[in-house]
Amino acid sequence: MFSNLEVDVNGQQTFFVSMNLITSFSGNLRKLLSKSQRGSVKLIFDEFPGGPEGFELILRFCYNGRRIDVSPCNVFLLHAAAEFLEIDEKHTMKYVESVHSWTRSELLDCLKQCQELLSFIKLSYMVQEILDAVVEKISMLNVSSPFAFSCSDVQFSGDMSTNSSTSSSFQTANWLRELELTVGLFERVVGTMILRKLDHGMICSFLLHYQRVKFVGLLSGEDKCKIIEVMIDALCSIKGSFMRFPFRHLCYMLQACFTLKVAKHYARSLERMIGSRLDEASLDDLLFPSPHRKTCAYNVDLILRLLKVFIGEIRTSPFLQRLKNVGCLIDLFLSEVAPDPHLKPCKFLALASGLPDTARIP
Repeated sequence: MFSNLEVDVNGQQTFFVSMNLITSFSGNLRKLLSKSQRGSVKLIFDEFPGGPEGFELILRFCYNGRRIDVSPCNVFLLHAAAEFLEIDEKHTMKYVESVHSWTRSELLDCLKQCQELLSFIKLSYMVQEILDAVVEKISMLNVSSPFAFSCSDVQFSGDMSTNSSTSSSFQTANWLRELELTVGLFERVVGTMILRKLDHGMICSFLLHYQRVKFVGLLSGEDKCKIIEVMIDALCSIKGSFMRFPFRHLCYMLQACFTLKVAKHYARSLERMIGSRLDEASLDDLLFPSPHRKTCAYNVDLILRLLKVFIGEIRTSPFLQRLKNVGCLIDLFLSEVAPDPHLKPCKFLALASGLPDTARIP
């Protein structure tokens, strides 16, 4: 077969192919080369999906008369290349329908390639099939006690890491490391988990582990912001789910919002979650650095906002013991901030009088 078409793929490799054969399959090339003169023609692709590997795969598909072995390792590569060249093929769409019967390693191979080629894939339902399968695998993990680990040793400094002592936590963490989800697909997986109504504890555990695994790496500030935003949106979407989320981690997320300059409404959402559970806090949880470095040492305005949220909750749920717990907590905080020469008396007074007298009755 006469090879009269030279194709440069992303500047990485050159292929010599039959123009007649490739244009008989490719609508894109048929339009592009319709006015070409006889003789050899050179075509340059700068952003071909999958590079030379993708082009070679679609060539095999064409030269073999649409016969090719589709596997989890090449299904999205073949699909993206075919879409790019406007080649009609239904093998990949049909193959992806069997994703729920794939092994975990096959699913991971496919997911990795899907993420690499995501910008080239127009059929979102194919991606959604993969995400549904991922969520199905996650739901099968044996995480009977998703928060059976301590957060007491975690310190926020832009990164987070903890040691988990439970096998279920390790299982979830290992699965996440193998998944290697990009931040964009993480958001879509979380959305799928919520849509499929997975157990709230499972979703919270997934959020927590993903953040821990990813924040240890060299993520950009933008990616870290996005992870925090997705987590807050998820906690807001699932009614009552934040009550199952480790309280201290909510505080770390709030500090992350301040450090990473996440949009203010996300911080306010977290403040409502934390404020409604203020009786669970320790003094250390309240020691948020002041955003104004040359004024107070600690963020007193934040504590006043949390206190306001808590009082609103108490009015609808009058539990005296919870009120007393917060009374003791605020007294400890007052002792901590009292020596601060930059603290205005009106702020100190607002803290001291922020709770009803019953909060300090022995």
